[in-house]
Amino acid sequence: DGRARRAHPKTALVLGRLYPRETEAGMEASSKEIVRAAPETRLPVRPETIRRLLVIRPGGIGDAVLLIPFLRQLKAAFPVVGIDVLAERRNLDLFRLLSDTVRCCDAYDASPAWLLPRLQQRAYDLVFDSEQYHHLSAWVATATRAPVRVGFDTNPRRNRCYTALVPY
Repeated sequence: DGRARRAHPKTALVLGRLYPRETEAGMEASSKEIVRAAPETRLPVRPETIRRLLVIRPGGIGDAVLLIPFLRQLKAAFPVVGIDVLAERRNLDLFRLLSDTVRCCDAYDASPAWLLPRLQQRAYDLVFDSEQYHHLSAWVATATRAPVRVGFDTNPRRNRCYTALVPY
């Protein structure tokens, strides 16, 4: 019916713990829990069919750093999946350092005329939007045309952009 489905409760582990407030070791342990839950999540796609994945991370350097353990564990859980990151230009170098994990980095604040066709051409199977409030990232997730788009359940306007919602 076009409305986003409520995700299985374990999906909350996937995005709801993106920002653990523990030590670095605790962050790594939490990240392992996140990705272990991902294959069990009842999303409208089978994990073995995912070949290309996009993680959207607008925001500052702190948010970007806290996303790193999630990206590494996501890659460990899905080793054949190409993981791309869409981040603000000021944070791209951080993600480029993760060449063993992240295949491609693009600037979230690039020209829409250049960015949107490029994202659509890549035919993502799954998009994670790690932003919880701003509407632009939700719109970009929708514009990718990915069959599965996961985002936080924080605003009815944003929620329409996702196929699976995660409580925040």
